[in-house]
Amino acid sequence: MFLPLAISFIPLFCLSVAQDFSVPSEWVNTTSTHSWDDRVQLAQSVIDSVIPHYDASKGQLNELFFGQNANLMSAIVIHDSLVPNRTNYNTTTDNFLRVVPSLVPTINGTTIGVTNDPLMWGLTGIYAYRAYNERPFLDNAISIWEQISVYMITRQDAASNSHPLKNITFPLECNGISLAGGVFWNSNSPQNTGINAGTSGAYMALSAYLYEMTNNNTSGDAAELSRQFIQSHLYNESAGYVMDFLDPPTCSIANNFQWTYNMGLYLEAISVYANKTNNVTLTDFANELTVHAVKSTAWNGVDGINTEELPVENVTTNAFSMAYKGMLIRALYEHWSRSPEGSDVAKLIESYIMI
Repeated sequence: MFLPLAISFIPLFCLSVAQDFSVPSEWVNTTSTHSWDDRVQLAQSVIDSVIPHYDASKGQLNELFFGQNANLMSAIVIHDSLVPNRTNYNTTTDNFLRVVPSLVPTINGTTIGVTNDPLMWGLTGIYAYRAYNERPFLDNAISIWEQISVYMITRQDAASNSHPLKNITFPLECNGISLAGGVFWNSNSPQNTGINAGTSGAYMALSAYLYEMTNNNTSGDAAELSRQFIQSHLYNESAGYVMDFLDPPTCSIANNFQWTYNMGLYLEAISVYANKTNNVTLTDFANELTVHAVKSTAWNGVDGINTEELPVENVTTNAFSMAYKGMLIRALYEHWSRSPEGSDVAKLIESYIMI
């Protein structure tokens, strides 16, 4: 069972720090001369150039890996929700409903073998439900969430330093803090107990959206528990980024990887959850994450241009790297849409996305 929301609060460290929402003077092209209609047409032309390449038998692009296909579909769906229209509805429905029914039964098998990719498709279902208001998209998102939830470390698991799907014991705590809320990345090997930020962040985001849309306290409790895990174990507060990986048996952390998708998923999750719970402290934290994300020198140049994983010379071998930026932009949009119009954080996000 998950801990009830009313009593599942842990200190948020020192989150109420000074936040610099100013747009750096070195940033370039922070405004656009294109009209809204021009931008809509440009985006749709990109979508139109991609759709013919879908493999009708799989509902995906063969050049992209499984999770990136989900993120591409998410971008198409979000485009429809913003316009708003149903221009790409048939493409979304045909491909999403072709992928997902065959996806869920293989989570425990060898076809996928990891938990983060199904979660990406769960998020696609959320965006599609929001865009088209058709229940099958939400039902599939719920189904994926239920399937992946068994890979989360509950408080009971943490207290017994074991997990029913893993045959390796792990410590009750790492650095004095429970491992509850972490989500195992590997769904095939009982010996693999690694937990990465992308999986736990995606799980928190999906949980938060389901809480937002259905008012189901179970998903809300799961979002809170995952928030606690990431905040306690993977968020580098002093440097302002989300670390990539934790190995429970040794409590070792891979802190040398700074990737936008880890930051993006966590920001998106925090923003949705904070808005749903009306938690001002978490909203301030989402603002803090935003500042770190758009001003980080780990993936941004002085001019504000995101340079992560450049140059991209081959679309096939570099497909994963191309997923990072889109996931961060998506998170920034979600936080922008939940921020007061004209606020300093909204203006900062607008300037960064315009670049």
